[in-house]
Amino acid sequence: MEQFLSEIWGIEKLFIKNNFTLSTDSTNGAIILCACAKNFDRFIALESFRQILQNLGCESNLFGVQKAQIGVINGICALKISRFETLENLEILCDEKIIKKSHLEQISAFLHSLKLANDEIHNPKTMQNGFYKNISILNEIADVLAEFDNEIAHSKQVANENIFTISVTGVINAGKSSMLNALLGDKILGTSNIPETANLTLLKYAKTPSANVIFYNEKEKKEMNLGECATKNSPQIPPNTTNISISPDELLRYTSAKFEISRYIKMIELSINSEFLGDNIEIVDTPGLDDSITQRELLTKHFMAKSDAIIHLMNAAQSATNKDTSFICETLATSKNSRLIVVLTHADMLSESELISALRYTKNAIKDDLMGYKFDADLVNNVKFFCIDSVSGRGICELKNFIYDEFFGENSARAQLILQNYKKDLRLSADKLIEQMNFELSNLSQSDAKILENSEKLQAQINQISQEISQSQTQLSTALSRLDYTKLNFMPTAQISLIKDRVIADLKYAKTKKIKPDFTRINVILISGLRDSVIEIFRDFSQRISRDIENIRASLGANFDTVAHFKFDTKSYFDKEFGELKFDEISNEICNLIRANDNLENLGTKILASFDMFFQKLDLKTNLNSLAKICAKEFENGIKDIFLKQKNKLFLKQKSLVEILANSNKDSKNSQEKIINLKQNLALILEQKQKVTQ
Repeated sequence: MEQFLSEIWGIEKLFIKNNFTLSTDSTNGAIILCACAKNFDRFIALESFRQILQNLGCESNLFGVQKAQIGVINGICALKISRFETLENLEILCDEKIIKKSHLEQISAFLHSLKLANDEIHNPKTMQNGFYKNISILNEIADVLAEFDNEIAHSKQVANENIFTISVTGVINAGKSSMLNALLGDKILGTSNIPETANLTLLKYAKTPSANVIFYNEKEKKEMNLGECATKNSPQIPPNTTNISISPDELLRYTSAKFEISRYIKMIELSINSEFLGDNIEIVDTPGLDDSITQRELLTKHFMAKSDAIIHLMNAAQSATNKDTSFICETLATSKNSRLIVVLTHADMLSESELISALRYTKNAIKDDLMGYKFDADLVNNVKFFCIDSVSGRGICELKNFIYDEFFGENSARAQLILQNYKKDLRLSADKLIEQMNFELSNLSQSDAKILENSEKLQAQINQISQEISQSQTQLSTALSRLDYTKLNFMPTAQISLIKDRVIADLKYAKTKKIKPDFTRINVILISGLRDSVIEIFRDFSQRISRDIENIRASLGANFDTVAHFKFDTKSYFDKEFGELKFDEISNEICNLIRANDNLENLGTKILASFDMFFQKLDLKTNLNSLAKICAKEFENGIKDIFLKQKNKLFLKQKSLVEILANSNKDSKNSQEKIINLKQNLALILEQKQKVTQ
């Protein structure tokens, strides 16, 4: 490092400690490394360059730039910044005449000489300010509160049992099995040319390995035209059996493509003793983009929709195929909650410069497709790229560390949400206990007459809440019964017309160029367009119901103080209950129409007719109105629950008064001991609440 900095700065090199490490994206890292004595004045004059320094916590001067360069170099060595992507960004900067070819070669040679921390895995349980460190602290608080509030045990269980899911995709022979074996640290999956992982496999953690084979049910078998499995050289499926548990050693007898029973398998749950999976991670090994079985494809999409990350594998030695780029574009446009990771496999087949060229080609192909689909080309910046060689283990450590940081690091959105919800439950529990203990302390020193008076007041409040429950339920039922959305229009006429026009435009282009229609591309246009149309209807409908329910809540709040600040998240409820949208059938239908019709004008009319039939079958009016009623009922139950919790709190207070009265005639020594004990417990609970807010 010292030699490199001396070469690019000469006499302007400052003496700065080399113990500073940065974690930033590779674009910023490449720009920072480009600065040198020859271009410093030009770089520092740029507002964008100064902004990068400021965002990295560095000053906009010579010291700040050289400190940032040390941070980037150490970040690359520590695998916090991708060397692979940094080199690719440096080449882009050279192409754009930001730096000269000689300077690029100088930086590249230095980066290639760096020794990376390839053997250092970031243990998620020891990450500073990471998920596990924070949840461990909260668990200790929960254990203290649980001595006084047994309901907090449920919150602890929910927070600690959250699972982070990774879906792994790619065409057959993209290297999925090899990558997974390297990631898991054991030879778990078959890696031969026979697609042993053609069945969807859910990999989970267990101390004792086991396997559960899940078969298609009778309805699914009928849809797939599958008769009874009668192959003699493979296990038989017992009658009325939907799943069987076997030893992992027996899996090949079920999953190998040479056995007919493999055709009847819907998915496999494989539990293994892997440290990687032991960190609350599950992996869905998908059959691949070229899976021909519709039922399994739908199941794959079900898991992908719920995944925290999607790893898509591509052979680095082969150009990005249409299937690859189309899949990536569709995922970027529709999987808003999943982190997309693209891994170039078989890195040992190419030189470093060839790998960088492959990466640039892949990015440009994705950008071109995004623009072709009318998506934002900048979506490619949301993809994280890695380059691996599963045989030597090259790149596996970097990939694993990125996953750990993405799931369990201090900047993980999912981890922060889990921790925030856990903290909220702990605070509510502490507040409830503090209120109850203060109430008991205030009454222990009261006379029997005063305690009786307080008990009567509590009873009056209990009676009032009982009356309010009855009144609110009547008022709610009347208000909710007036909600009627049956006259709303749920046909996105303008949107589906645009989708049709885009398909026809693609077909006209293919006809003009005398090439075959790109059905992979048409499939993405259809599915993404229809999905967006339905989601837009759903979003508008959800917002309307939210407004209506909020008006009802506001009306209740004016009459009942207990529910004045109650909030019901209608959108989250609808997102959860609406289910997954399936558009594969209509997409296949349109593609078949295209194959059977050359007349584009008639074809456009037929496509619109298919869309109309699709939306009639989807029956959004009935389904969304039904969901609205369920949502309204949940809101009604939520209001009732608030009253019941308040009523239960009053019951507990009244119960404590009864106990105080029952012991009032006993010696004062017991009373004093109880006061001391209550004060100690109160101090303990206050201490725990303070820890939660720190």
